[in-house]
Amino acid sequence: HMDDPEEATGAIRFTGNHVYWPGAELQDSPGVVVTYANDVTIDQNTFVTTSMSAVQLGWGFGLVDEGGNPTFGVPAAYDSPTVVYGNTVSHNVFSNNSNELPRGGAVRVIGAQPDGTIEENWMIDEADGRVGWGAVLLDEGARFMKVTRNVFDTEEAAVTIIDMGPNGECGSARDNAVHGNWGTAEVLQDCDQNQLDAPLPRDADAEAVASAAGMVVVV
Repeated sequence: HMDDPEEATGAIRFTGNHVYWPGAELQDSPGVVVTYANDVTIDQNTFVTTSMSAVQLGWGFGLVDEGGNPTFGVPAAYDSPTVVYGNTVSHNVFSNNSNELPRGGAVRVIGAQPDGTIEENWMIDEADGRVGWGAVLLDEGARFMKVTRNVFDTEEAAVTIIDMGPNGECGSARDNAVHGNWGTAEVLQDCDQNQLDAPLPRDADAEAVASAAGMVVVV
């Protein structure tokens, strides 16, 4: 929260990178972390083998978002939104992420992300028999995120939503939309607080998305 939102960090692009094994020694280290910033684009990268999440958006489990997180049993600290909005994760390849620590996935969202989008990524071998809790993890406090047109080549959860709070109440992660993705893995949530569709069988559109994803070097 800032007196002048115009001073917030924003308008950043992270593109054309090959990210390999961040957190090899300090395991609790995602590849890219975006906390309180807006209009951040993470696109055309390849993330291979991460101990924790490849990309993490947000912080604080929604406690500092507008209205707080009602499932934590503490009064809301703010009645206005943070500076976060419009962050996008698109056209990346993710493989073998969150293979050491739990609760990570390829992309993890913690807190409200108005106009946020995770789209047209190719996620391979995410959390298969390991601990990441799915390719996309919408963790406690995640709100307003759209997950669409991603290709999930993973046997376990494509998207996991932690929408039940620490004391069992519903509503921790809510108002998110998951639709138009491809794959055979499940979309999981405990409560009915989000708009969810199961992934579709792979088709020509899915192949086109997978082919276009990943690191592109711009000269």
